[in-house]
Amino acid sequence: MMKSGFIFSLVLFCCLVRAEQFLSFDRPTRAGDSFRAEINLASSREYKFVLAGPDKPIVKQESLSVTMFAGMKVLEVNSVGNPNRMELQISMVGGYLNGKTFDASQLMGKTVLCDLRRLPCRFVYAESGQSVPREARRLLGAVFHVPPENTLKNTLGDGIVPAPGKKWSISALPVIESLKQRGFDLKGNSIEAVAKIDGKENYRGIDCWQITASILSRDVPNLDFRMKAELWIPADPKRNVIRTIRSGVEVVDRMLPMDNPVSAGSSVRVIANETMEAILMPSEGEKKAPPRKKSSWSDFILR
Repeated sequence: MMKSGFIFSLVLFCCLVRAEQFLSFDRPTRAGDSFRAEINLASSREYKFVLAGPDKPIVKQESLSVTMFAGMKVLEVNSVGNPNRMELQISMVGGYLNGKTFDASQLMGKTVLCDLRRLPCRFVYAESGQSVPREARRLLGAVFHVPPENTLKNTLGDGIVPAPGKKWSISALPVIESLKQRGFDLKGNSIEAVAKIDGKENYRGIDCWQITASILSRDVPNLDFRMKAELWIPADPKRNVIRTIRSGVEVVDRMLPMDNPVSAGSSVRVIANETMEAILMPSEGEKKAPPRKKSSWSDFILR
């Protein structure tokens, strides 16, 4: 009797240790959840037109940057649980559009309702129901997009027993599908996608595992694509990703249509760069809605 009891206790202990060590990538986000958000985004796009002949290339540049502090509340989620509608209580905002300073008074201290169910996304003032000005829509639209139909779990897997330096292959299916739709010729090894456990860190009082995920192209004609995301995932499975830092660059070379005698033999190169940091700390003491569908904030904010 004592022997069977000892074995049961040993099995139970092993199961508890295993459950404690397992890092799940199935992270809940529910309608009613609230966060304190800090977001920094910088993006640029350069178009370089190389015309047939001795003329110098024609270069066009676009740029955008935004810094925002806001209270964020989820109002509605889509079929996989990513937010469709949300409320922003913006306490601080600043930015630039093509080098021109953004008029922060359009959003500073305002409560904005975000409807992300379809393009173009809608951003209206909560008090009046009026659409925010065009520049404010562009700034908000650069940060908040139509939510994807996939989650962090779809990319990283169900979960892993974490150990510093541990690596594994991850899914790049959304990237692959997007590139194929844009006409790029991909082979079996065209896209490399891996993740690595960097270590454990107490970030703002929350024990987290820090993970780096990278996706890059390999010998794809006319394309150089590189993306890296650093994720701070709490050891507590009830908490969502609290910090994400993403950087990416894409270089695309295209020949202009040969049927146009003016542009025949000409080409265009598009260089896109983006860096983004999103910190989403759960608001303590908020009344939660009943549990609903699950998702990951990093999929929504940093798709």
